[in-house]
Amino acid sequence: MTREEYWQAVSAELKNLLDGEKKSVRRELDGHIEDCMEALSARDYTPQEAEARAVAVMGDPAETGRAINAQYSMFWLYFGWIAAVLAAFVAYYCICCGITAIGGIGSRSDEAFHAHYADYYDYNTSAYPETFYPVDMEMQIGNEVITCKEAGLFWQDTEHYYEEGWAVVLRFMQYDRRPWAYTNQYLNQNMEFRSGRYTPENHKNALNFAFITNSYRNSWVIYFHVYVPVEPGEPYVHVSCDHLGQHGELDVPLEWEGVLE
Repeated sequence: MTREEYWQAVSAELKNLLDGEKKSVRRELDGHIEDCMEALSARDYTPQEAEARAVAVMGDPAETGRAINAQYSMFWLYFGWIAAVLAAFVAYYCICCGITAIGGIGSRSDEAFHAHYADYYDYNTSAYPETFYPVDMEMQIGNEVITCKEAGLFWQDTEHYYEEGWAVVLRFMQYDRRPWAYTNQYLNQNMEFRSGRYTPENHKNALNFAFITNSYRNSWVIYFHVYVPVEPGEPYVHVSCDHLGQHGELDVPLEWEGVLE
């Protein structure tokens, strides 16, 4: 299957998306495929072989399309402005009553975050951590708050990945601290991840690379997770983000106790 055929199969399932949203989805999928192809080309794959292998790794296009389509609700296309007005009213009410609006949003988002991931699995692959441990570390980029909520270590096998090795899945929550403001859905594309096995500079020549998957989003909150290759026993993964002159960074600890036994 070619990249174009893969996109046509995915696109056929995107019934809830506007044209602009479909273009954004295609750019994200194309980016993953191109990274895979570049890595495989470094291993002497022909362009045709690299494309076929990269597309195959992306999984069933119809299933991928249905999963993406389920993240977009027609409700927000017609009634998003009503929700924005209600959010502004709630913010005004909280301020008048002396309640910290940010804490209220964080509390509700925590509940929604854990409910969303309670039975989550990655539809692209069944190779996924069985358990996660809490992290709860955050960085602020302007008004945007990006929180690493959980992390899970697991072994990448050659059935689902390009080569064997340890990796960590970092689960994030992102929102704008202003109750009435939409969150920046493209901000996480400016994030960088560094470990003993992965850096942004070398990932083009490596068969493993970090990639971001948005598992849920609406206008006010985004949940996403990132696969980062790591060396066994290393203490942390460094996370950073730069956007419009703002900088934030985290050192997310890796809890290896009981994992390497």
